[in-house]
Amino acid sequence: MPLTATLVQCTIAICTPDGIRKVLTAAGEPGEAARRLIALANDSGGPDNVSCVVADVVERRQ
Repeated sequence: MPLTATLVQCTIAICTPDGIRKVLTAAGEPGEAARRLIALANDSGGPDNVSCVVADVVERRQ
């Protein structure tokens, strides 16, 4: 199915939109992207309980 969008929801501001875009491109899949974004938040001094959801939105086949 063709990818139409990637949704990212994070509990804190991790970095710039361009920085998030770079992580998403480099990670290749949503689970890895979420792990990398959480690591980035923690490495940047983010508070505890950092949460991140990354989901690929795909076109539904008829």
